[in-house]
Amino acid sequence: MFELRTIYHKFKNKHTPSKGSINGKLYLNLKKPVFMMIRILKISAFLFLLVASSAFGQKPQMIMGKVVDRETGEHLVFVNIGIEGTMLGTASNYRGEFVLSVPVEYIDNKIYFSAIGYRNFSAPVSRFLNDKVNTVYMNPLSYGIEDIEVSTQSKVLYRIIRDASTTVSENYLDRPHNYLLLYGSEITVNQKTNEKRDATVLMYDENGYGRTEDAYSSRKYRFLNVQRNFNVDGLEEGTTYMDELLNLDLVRSPQNILDPVFLNEFDLELIGRDKIENDSVWVIAYQLAKPELSRTGDLFATSYQGKIYITYDGNAVLKNETHIKSEQNSPLGRSIAALPEKAMKDVDYTFCTMYQEHNGKWCLKSVELTKNFFDTEGNINQLNAKIDVIMVNDLKVEPVDGRQYYEELISDHDFWIEVNRLMAGTNETEE
Repeated sequence: MFELRTIYHKFKNKHTPSKGSINGKLYLNLKKPVFMMIRILKISAFLFLLVASSAFGQKPQMIMGKVVDRETGEHLVFVNIGIEGTMLGTASNYRGEFVLSVPVEYIDNKIYFSAIGYRNFSAPVSRFLNDKVNTVYMNPLSYGIEDIEVSTQSKVLYRIIRDASTTVSENYLDRPHNYLLLYGSEITVNQKTNEKRDATVLMYDENGYGRTEDAYSSRKYRFLNVQRNFNVDGLEEGTTYMDELLNLDLVRSPQNILDPVFLNEFDLELIGRDKIENDSVWVIAYQLAKPELSRTGDLFATSYQGKIYITYDGNAVLKNETHIKSEQNSPLGRSIAALPEKAMKDVDYTFCTMYQEHNGKWCLKSVELTKNFFDTEGNINQLNAKIDVIMVNDLKVEPVDGRQYYEELISDHDFWIEVNRLMAGTNETEE
């Protein structure tokens, strides 16, 4: 603040006192310069607001479009899209669509597009302003996927698998349903067939896909017809591998790569792109450094790796192949400890799970398991077990009580003659 005495000395020789002044001095000395200063400030503020309103009053430009493969016409998901020289950006969704907001001060910049396996593309913002919906074509790279930056690749792969996990209830049969299954199992000892069983099984899922924590309690089954080359004389001969096969339906079951809690513990690599029937899929290899029970479903696993096939459109898992090595397995299941005299030793096994479409939703198609191990006598054993879904029913669902771990049904020979005839005809048609 100016002191009155200072102001008085500064202006006393420029103005003469007049009536109504303060002590005959201050009124005339201050009135003109102070009012002029205030007027200048008001004009400056007005001009500033006028300029600011013209700069900041303009709304950002909204650019909408879709990104597609120039060669196949397929939409591209998770394409990185941004304004060059800024941190502003977005990504294309499951249908290849995107919306990008461009502030007015960046109208003269370029928009860039980048995706794994494609050449980077950029164009001026002005190019996208004339069309309501823009189509951006990207050219596939000619070199292998291994040449793409690993850190960028991994981020996208984790996101693909995480999205596959979180959209299960949207993609899969999320209501009560039945499967009519064709079951088969065979054990060879030192390359000679020992036990062989075929069966039809009715399975009931009272909730459907979407929650893995209730997979065991919600899925029940009973054997309908059986044929085998051995007699059932006790618990060991009557026990089947149905529980283990159902547990390998990784979309429905816990303790696998689709568990988002443990996903970051997996090492991922994009093998490439493929087609399963008419659906384009990502093929992603995975490996687990510490294969614990909560991640693998195997109590004694020492190695865990595989490949998962996920659709471009909707991120649905259509196939999974897993290879596991384990110190031992129990004949009653890989997740429980075995009695020493019954344990399978040095177990090396693979399983393949496939899915099919039913009324606009995905559901189980088949599970196939091959397990090599040594028995307690040192013999080389191989177990081959499989279930094929031959019918899906989600309309008039038939409940099933409990799980039939043990079966001792009497074989209906006429039934199996007909089944074998139909299967032979199916195989001839496929060939």
